[in-house]
Amino acid sequence: MTNWIYRIWRWLSEVPTFWAFAAVLVGAVAIPVLAMNARDDAFRIAGLLLQLVGISVVAYTLRGRGKLFGRLPVLKFALEWFSRAPRFRTNAINLEASACASATASASADATVWRGPRLDQPIEAQLEAMRENIATVRDQLMKLETRTSSRLTQITNAIEAERSQRSEQLRESQEKIEELATGSLYFEVAGLAWLVSGVVLATIPLELSKTISWLTR
Repeated sequence: MTNWIYRIWRWLSEVPTFWAFAAVLVGAVAIPVLAMNARDDAFRIAGLLLQLVGISVVAYTLRGRGKLFGRLPVLKFALEWFSRAPRFRTNAINLEASACASATASASADATVWRGPRLDQPIEAQLEAMRENIATVRDQLMKLETRTSSRLTQITNAIEAERSQRSEQLRESQEKIEELATGSLYFEVAGLAWLVSGVVLATIPLELSKTISWLTR
């Protein structure tokens, strides 16, 4: 017998909010029943208490979901919405518009001096001009490679930063979805159960009182 009771206890404890639900349900019913002589009135008051508890739980979970996604609380949103209601009389408002535009442009260019050898020059002068032209081309290529490498590094860093930011946003979104899906699930179930129990107790208190009287005869 003791083993069976222990196994039942373990089985009920698998539901995270079961004992909280049972404690609130028993307390909400026992206090009015012990404090009042009329059992049907006690059941009616207990039902109203449980309905208030269930509605409060639903309102709390809705508020938590709004804060999770950065939404305004319902009361604050309602107050701001009412404050934006159109007035019957509007005051004339003079608006002065001013516009300014500014444009900035920057450009950088590398001046290239090309030494073209002439046919009337000596061979040595033509070779020297060609050597200087090759050196100029080499310098230009090195500058272009440096700028390309720097630009490629900037693009790579920007891609890595964007990837890191997207990964962080994805992780936060997954945490929010998990919190929304499972964070207050059992709490909402308990609130719904309290609300349903309160509706039953407040709707048929006389029938419940008669049933209990018949069972305890």
